[in-house]
Amino acid sequence: MNPFTERERITRPERFAGRWREVSQIFERLERRRPVVLVGGPGVGKSSLLTHIAQSAGAVLEMPQLLTLFLDLALLPDAETTYRLILRELRAPGETYQQLAARSRAIVARC
Repeated sequence: MNPFTERERITRPERFAGRWREVSQIFERLERRRPVVLVGGPGVGKSSLLTHIAQSAGAVLEMPQLLTLFLDLALLPDAETTYRLILRELRAPGETYQQLAARSRAIVARC
């Protein structure tokens, strides 16, 4: 079955096909600690690409303990919910942008 006819985010790694150039470019930027921005219209595969990156990042970057998180922001009601979910996944207290920023600085300082 062609995974591109499903018209939804591909979440099973064995169903992810193609886009190896984009995957390689994203990992190159991540290894150099550079930001990555994906832009494109609805249905072009941004979410599937990010899901695949998140699922394979630990192995590719040789960081087996790497924590990745995929949030579909379109489904979240507000920014506060987003901050609360991220902090919960990081097992950190808080629910505000300031608390998330402080936690992010602490994580970066350890790297």
